[in-house]
Amino acid sequence: MTYGYRGGYTSGYAPRKGGVSTPTPTPVTTAMIMGQSEMQYLFDVASLYRAIPQPTPGNGNLIVYRQDSTGAAPVKVTVNAASVAAGQVNPAMTAMSAFLAYARPGRQFAVGDGAVPGTSRFDLGDDSTDGSDTRTWADFANVAAAIEADYGTVQNLVECWFNADGSYLNTFKAVFWPLYFGANADGTSFALGGTVNSRRVDHCLWDYSAAAGAKGRGLFSKAATKWWMATPMPFFNAPTSPAAEMLNFSEQPVRMLEPVRANMIALAAEPLAQSVGLTVGPSAHVCRFGGASTIIHPDTSNKDGQVLLMWPLALQLLRASGLTIGEPAIVGIEGPTDGSYADLVVDLPNGGNLTTLAALRGTAYSGTSPHQQPVTGVEVTRSGGTRRPVFKATETSYPANTRGTVAVVDAGSGSPRRGRVRITPSTPFAYGDVLSYLRGQATACLQETRDYNLYPFFLIEHVPGLYDASAMYPFEGVAVRPFQQDVSVPVPAPAFTPRGAYFDGTDSIIASTATVPAGSAGIASFWFKQAGTWTTNRTIFEARVGSTQTIAVTSTTSGRLNFRLNQDGTGTDVFTVPASTFAGDTWYHVLWAWDYAAARFQLYVNGVAINTAAYSFAGSTKFDHAGAVLTQFGFGALVNGTNPWVGDLAHDFIDVTSTLDLSILANRQKFAVGGVPVDLGADGSLPLGSPPEWYQDGVAPAWSNHGTAGNGTVTGTLTASSSTPAY
Repeated sequence: MTYGYRGGYTSGYAPRKGGVSTPTPTPVTTAMIMGQSEMQYLFDVASLYRAIPQPTPGNGNLIVYRQDSTGAAPVKVTVNAASVAAGQVNPAMTAMSAFLAYARPGRQFAVGDGAVPGTSRFDLGDDSTDGSDTRTWADFANVAAAIEADYGTVQNLVECWFNADGSYLNTFKAVFWPLYFGANADGTSFALGGTVNSRRVDHCLWDYSAAAGAKGRGLFSKAATKWWMATPMPFFNAPTSPAAEMLNFSEQPVRMLEPVRANMIALAAEPLAQSVGLTVGPSAHVCRFGGASTIIHPDTSNKDGQVLLMWPLALQLLRASGLTIGEPAIVGIEGPTDGSYADLVVDLPNGGNLTTLAALRGTAYSGTSPHQQPVTGVEVTRSGGTRRPVFKATETSYPANTRGTVAVVDAGSGSPRRGRVRITPSTPFAYGDVLSYLRGQATACLQETRDYNLYPFFLIEHVPGLYDASAMYPFEGVAVRPFQQDVSVPVPAPAFTPRGAYFDGTDSIIASTATVPAGSAGIASFWFKQAGTWTTNRTIFEARVGSTQTIAVTSTTSGRLNFRLNQDGTGTDVFTVPASTFAGDTWYHVLWAWDYAAARFQLYVNGVAINTAAYSFAGSTKFDHAGAVLTQFGFGALVNGTNPWVGDLAHDFIDVTSTLDLSILANRQKFAVGGVPVDLGADGSLPLGSPPEWYQDGVAPAWSNHGTAGNGTVTGTLTASSSTPAY
């Protein structure tokens, strides 16, 4: 359906035989809206939440079922001029009514209030906490029942959560599938009344085992109720005293980072989610959070608070009613190979124009943030460096390689229609540099001191067919999805040259907020040379799941390395090579592969198989990393910065989900031939056909990760190896 569409139901009557006319029932779209305090700001009708002017509503096209307090009966309000004048409608709902009437005339919408401040999904399904928290299953079910009593069924569940449950985004399926489907993550039955993460699950939203049209144990049936998730803004609550965002924004605690949006988007491919038609997006981050009326909630004193937060929910309702509305997203990068600029290519699925609220409105920036740009939120990671916002070219107190300009250069062209955002760096891009958009806290919207004035400079797709110029609060555009991944600038890699980086004992590369899923198999290839006499407790690489040591390579006594591969942090799962395998001031190449399913553990040093101590690898789940998410890693030191490496490291390749059988010579020769490194590809993808999580390479000090796991923070200054890795 195109956005010139303005009709759908042109007459309230349909002819019958004999010339008799009967009313055509008004089509209705029904939905429960679920979230926490942010969503409450869209429903509550206390005076605090009705501070902005009320627009002219649609004439009864929206019915709101409010849940005003725990245990209270639902309050049904038809949104019209009378109910608005009586103070019974939140301005966000009034604006939603007007927008839906404009975009979908002739259709009625009914929405239920499932928003409860300060609570999580656990609180919804756990009856044992009903006396201590304000979210109860009974309240949620009563609102749904009120909608069903009037309209027969709740057709949609629309949700948008912010800080609550943020720590479970990496493991959302494992943690919450029992609540959503009455099933474990593997699709097996979950008995209601059981426990997940120390919380009871007494109810489920859908029953995976019920027939398509039946509710079974659930509140909804799979055939009748579809699932819509509007992803939240790309940040959690900020600590009160972080390092300045311009200097250190990517190293803050995990809650400061983009909340693994890709994991939520991937849920739509899960079979149980598909059974209820899960659609993820659009994002709800273009909104004024904080300001005159609040610290971390939509600003009720500014129209860009509640109204802008409401738009993604209204879009979900339009989608549910039959309109096709896509989420614009960054789909590629283009530019000259000399690095003079790079264009982020943005797909415009709705045929609109790439812009920002500020550009559309013709408003200027009123803050002082040095990273405010005509398009704000683009981040640059120089090879071997740390992620930074792209600062204004005029902000000369910041390094030249982090400064430049960011602006829309193509609002939309071609078929499919796409726009372009151009990043012109003050120092040309080089191979290994990457860009992202709203990946971290480059916006600083929830960081103290907060800048509430950056959101108008985030990207949107303005859709003329959905824009009512006569409205008090017109819908101005669909937010462009934050781009969590790093995309490499189009500067080609130099010719391959064996090379390494020297760690002097104070240098390290550490990440404390990583998100790296692991599997049942893995492989590592690395070259190293320890400086001077062989010394114990020197770290080549370590990765952890929280406080649990999972994968590590460290030096130990008598010319040996320890290879640790375990889930539980105990020291019993360490493989140690024979004494005198290694010596100081000598290059070595190590190949290490493991495969839990095949009960295989292989270790080669300089192309020769090494016998490790006898361990019962087969059947020990300590070696199976399936489902684990590595949250910390370090090169040249443990993740806490201790046990530093002194010497050289080169071409460090680590994949924690795939492997090769190293007993096959051709597989070993993918990493070394004739005692020297071979080209693994610019991103390390040649051995396995896809990039590993880590491929550390480059000319020091720009010795950085070209794999998928991102870069850690560099401490000290790496220098180029004084000799070429070879054996």
